[in-house]
Amino acid sequence: MPTFDQSRYKGLIYKIAIPSPLRGLFDYLPPETKQAIVNGMRVQVDFGHRKVIGFVISRAEESELSREELKPILQIIDSEPIYSGKLLNLLEWCSQYYQHPIGDVFNAATPIKLRSARTIYQQETFYKLLSNNASPGPNGLARAPRQKALIGYLENKRNITKKEIISKGFSNTVINTLEKKGFIKSYIRDSKPQSEFASIVRNSSKGPELNSEQQKAIDHIRAQGTGYNCFLLDGVTGSGKTEVYMQIMEDHLTEGRQCLILIPEIGLTPQTVSRFKNRFQCSIATLHSGINSNKRFEAWSQARSGASAIIIGTRSCVFTPAPNLGLIIVDEEHDGSFKQQEGFRYSARDIAVMRARKENIPVILGSATPSLESLYNARKKKFIYLSLSQRAGAASQAVASIIDTANEALDNGLSEQLLFKIEKHLSANNQTLLFINRRGYAPVLNCIQCGWVAECSACISQLTVHAEPPSMHCHLCGKTHHIPNICPQCKLNKLSTLGVGTQKLERVLNSKFSNYPVIRIDRDSARSERNFNAMLEQIQ
Repeated sequence: MPTFDQSRYKGLIYKIAIPSPLRGLFDYLPPETKQAIVNGMRVQVDFGHRKVIGFVISRAEESELSREELKPILQIIDSEPIYSGKLLNLLEWCSQYYQHPIGDVFNAATPIKLRSARTIYQQETFYKLLSNNASPGPNGLARAPRQKALIGYLENKRNITKKEIISKGFSNTVINTLEKKGFIKSYIRDSKPQSEFASIVRNSSKGPELNSEQQKAIDHIRAQGTGYNCFLLDGVTGSGKTEVYMQIMEDHLTEGRQCLILIPEIGLTPQTVSRFKNRFQCSIATLHSGINSNKRFEAWSQARSGASAIIIGTRSCVFTPAPNLGLIIVDEEHDGSFKQQEGFRYSARDIAVMRARKENIPVILGSATPSLESLYNARKKKFIYLSLSQRAGAASQAVASIIDTANEALDNGLSEQLLFKIEKHLSANNQTLLFINRRGYAPVLNCIQCGWVAECSACISQLTVHAEPPSMHCHLCGKTHHIPNICPQCKLNKLSTLGVGTQKLERVLNSKFSNYPVIRIDRDSARSERNFNAMLEQIQ
């Protein structure tokens, strides 16, 4: 009977990260094809009774399993690694640091489009003209002038795409007919990857005049060079932190290095992109959950190829490959939105710092209210502390009033002083912003007779009443319920709503200030990028 050591397979095997709750890597034999396999590539393998996509992490010369227990790799999907070098090492670090299965970590970092057998580069249909020996001559096309014209167009061209042919006025029917007759042949291949962006030219006239604190912060960052350092930029609101970002970004963009900007909320993306587009003449990629998977994959591909100079996105953007990354900026570093709370739980801010360390590049954490852990790291000299205590330019300190509403009679959640201030500013042709952290119409539906409160049947969380369309939503699990006509407990028609949500506030404001337009922006009204941008245009 063979010993355990004798039963172990000795030979080349690949260790694959597979999306599953099981921790560790899985051993697979090389495929039957002789195609080279590099760490960071995607492969298709048998996993139980399923065929799944995994990532090659490493190779070894022996396995703890026997030859009979090992399965071969079915297909090599990529011709080059999706993640390589330092980014591959970062994802492995994330798995160890956050104690999460490595396959799930890679899956979470990868665009949805690449979680299947799709190739990195988009595939396109190309056409070529067959030789005269392989197909009949065009003399028989006297009654088909468009087909004859297409043959003439293809005579001196190679690798022409179907899009290019159609753009010249040739229809699908003409193309398909010629292919059936054997005059032309189609083939599919990956489209050519985009080239890296060209270094921008420095333009000092575009930026505003800096105050002494801004200049000091910029000089300090520049003095540390292009290697790893973590800077904590503690600046009051309106102190010009963004201008500091842009000055440092310009240093890197002029040298052909990419800049990665992390922002906490999708809502900040349009204004952030607008500011950078007005300042820099270069390609900008945006990645967040508010755009569809096709656009997101396209932006990811541009960043990975080096074609995008500036990459802006929310927390998952921290994993975006960038071949010439020179700077990482985390704006509003204290914000809780940088923490992923479901599945693979992580802090994008902390991963950004670790990525900068592994890439040996600077990272800037900016905030008007830095987190305690960042302040602690600055005190321990792990981060370099920079302060902006003055407002930039002619900006003045905002006047804040705290109103105690405990003893006031509120009108749908609005105090008399607030309504007076709104009316005053609207009369002066000013705009007014009201922030409320409750979606829907009202956060509670209850019975004033027996005290019944509407709760989700799936997770026992309180249901939020929505007016558009009339329904009750669980904002925790997403389940939708109908609004009952009577109390399901006491069977009386004594149902009432408590509290104010964005939908109810919109109705109240429309009734009180009917001569002025009211725009409600929340996750329900701005689900699509088009709707959100249209609302911003109205506001501006």
